[in-house]
Amino acid sequence: MEWKDSYFEDEVREGFFVPSMVKRAWAAELEVLSQVDRICRKYNIPYFADWGTLLGTVRHGGFIPWDDDIDISMKREDYNRFMEAAGHELPEGYDVYNYRENKDYWGFVTRVVAKRRICFEEEHLKKFHGFPYIVGIDIFILDYVSPDEEKENERAAICNYILMVADKMAEGSLSGVKAEEGLKRIENICGVHIDRAMQMNELRVFLYDLVVKYFGMFSEEESDELTRMMPDGLNKNKALRLPKGYYSNALWLPYENTKMPVPMAYDEMLTRRYGDYMKLVKNAGGHDYPFFESQKKQLQRVLDFDIPHYTFSEEAFKRRGVCKENTLKGIAAEYKSNSIRIIKEIEDNICKSCINEAQELIVEGQQYAIEFAELVEQAKKEENITVAYLEEYCEVIYQLYRALSDEKACVTGEKLKNLKLAADKVNESIDRLLKRREIVFIPYKAVYWNAMKSVYEEAVNDLQCDVYVIPAPYFYKEYDGRLFNMQYDGEKFPTGVHITKYDDYDFSLHNPEVIVIQNPYDQWNLATSVPEFFYSSNLKNYTDKLVYIPYFKVNEFCLDNFREYSNMQYYCTMPGVVNSDMVIVQSENMRQLYIEKLVEFAGEDTRDIWEKKIKGTGTPIDDGKSLENVENLVPEDWKQVIFKGGTKKRIVLFHVEISSFIQYQEGAIEKIKSVLTTFREHSDHVALIWIMDETFYDNSAFIEEAVLYEFEKIIGVYRQQGWGIYDSSGAEKLCVDLCDGYYGDAGRLAHACRSQGKPVMICNYAV
Repeated sequence: MEWKDSYFEDEVREGFFVPSMVKRAWAAELEVLSQVDRICRKYNIPYFADWGTLLGTVRHGGFIPWDDDIDISMKREDYNRFMEAAGHELPEGYDVYNYRENKDYWGFVTRVVAKRRICFEEEHLKKFHGFPYIVGIDIFILDYVSPDEEKENERAAICNYILMVADKMAEGSLSGVKAEEGLKRIENICGVHIDRAMQMNELRVFLYDLVVKYFGMFSEEESDELTRMMPDGLNKNKALRLPKGYYSNALWLPYENTKMPVPMAYDEMLTRRYGDYMKLVKNAGGHDYPFFESQKKQLQRVLDFDIPHYTFSEEAFKRRGVCKENTLKGIAAEYKSNSIRIIKEIEDNICKSCINEAQELIVEGQQYAIEFAELVEQAKKEENITVAYLEEYCEVIYQLYRALSDEKACVTGEKLKNLKLAADKVNESIDRLLKRREIVFIPYKAVYWNAMKSVYEEAVNDLQCDVYVIPAPYFYKEYDGRLFNMQYDGEKFPTGVHITKYDDYDFSLHNPEVIVIQNPYDQWNLATSVPEFFYSSNLKNYTDKLVYIPYFKVNEFCLDNFREYSNMQYYCTMPGVVNSDMVIVQSENMRQLYIEKLVEFAGEDTRDIWEKKIKGTGTPIDDGKSLENVENLVPEDWKQVIFKGGTKKRIVLFHVEISSFIQYQEGAIEKIKSVLTTFREHSDHVALIWIMDETFYDNSAFIEEAVLYEFEKIIGVYRQQGWGIYDSSGAEKLCVDLCDGYYGDAGRLAHACRSQGKPVMICNYAV
């Protein structure tokens, strides 16, 4: 599979922080899925996204941000064909977990894994994107449900009894006479012979095989529904019995950088399973998060060294600092003092008629001024008043030298007076320089500039402040930590933001009062790194105050939200937070969470430090989209629809999912006609953007030919009339950012609008 380097970066999706290691887990899982998909395509074996993966496909177009596994399902007969092929088709190193193959695994969900063990071998890490832990996908098996409830109850009773005997005998709580009674009863019920000479593990497998036989006892012809028998079917959970027609064909919808097969009636299926499946539930899930954390802990227990990670040290609170005498301000103060002394000595020598000595001092003073002017010019780059005054000073002191050489005593006094006046102007400008503050902003990337923008603008408006914006270069990381593919965003910042190249600024010479950073990671990020010089541990030595402002914003959460709180290890307990003198976070609530996480990390005795350092004064990040920036991206032909007489209309995004066409056919056509009629009547003040699903025509074979023909006619008329906008270019993000509200089917576009706080209305096809 093809992956962009940027895919593996930490990312905030829908207000949830997704760390790089989870992104690597996602990619590794999709690599496993690609092999399962290859086998299924080769042998024409249908499979479907299920559970969280189905929900993620429909609602998010990929992984649910707070989920980290892939679930697929197969009908029993298809699963059996897959297992037969998998034995010789799966690549070397791949394996299958089920109760037949694994003596310690007793479940009815099959797991295909890339390797049975944690692996740091180079070839494995290259193939699976630096993810060393056991990774795979879960296959849920679907069996047919009898329409006869009495038969279903009988099957459930038999299966539950066999499982009870098998499990209790294995754990030792059923033995002797009681165990024998249980086995005899199973023999009588099932008409089988159980060999008492079997080892316990063999016996348990035999009994589980017997259960599976009962799972698959009904055929497609005699059934109307499918379900996962363990535990749903055996628990008689009718809500999870689904019409078999749901699985008659698969629709392929976008999922991360690939496509995922989903049941045709996915909307009905998700509604049955979750109710309002557009509602977010972040702590749902059937396993710990992230799933690899337990493996990491197990690995640490057997290692005789610590897995590399950032650890706290009180040394982080110390700074080396710079020699103030060698900074621009230190040198300027020294120049002022020395220049006053030199002029006094020149005057004394002239009074004593020691002309040669005076001229030597003049040469020394002129050279000193030239060198200082060069230093100021080097530091400030742009036109500087101090440099101009120094140039004037050099001219005046030269005129004094010439007057002394020409022995024109009558003009020497005037020239000396002019020199003092020129020196005063220089020294006054130095006084102003010494009083000015210098602030350096080091953004991580141009796309994160809005997290600094308002603080930068406040600094720029301070007339006593010199402001520099110095984007640091950054690199992507190989799985082994090697850096590659250097990036520099200096030319990507908004017009009006003056950028200083990182190698044109001498931090030691400038010694800015404040440095503001966005990247907290130093070397401890898995996906990217700035050069070592730009580590917070180094930058703090060049300033009196290092300030960290996170480049991202997450949704508010509380200490009980395990997943969000757990992920704070990837951005809170990082060097930039520890090394900074001030950390500005998005809210008082987030401040308290930072403090608690840092106390866990560094010890209770550090609480006072974090209480003083962390400020919950709010993030500069603007929640809303800049209308001006969005409108700059709007095509010209769209503007003719969106604007009327210079006034922007309200914009509604309209979208119909492929599932609605398949489910309602003519009903979907009638709904579209009704919607278009309504919006055309209000087109004077409302602009409609009708956006087509990029996978619509990929799945159009499931739409009746007459319906498809009518649909094409509607599109043609709509585009010809020109009162609305039709987009099939895939400009989903622009459409979501631009619109004021959404009307249409539930799905990822509805969810994207809702995530931005925009009103969302879901179509009702029954009306």
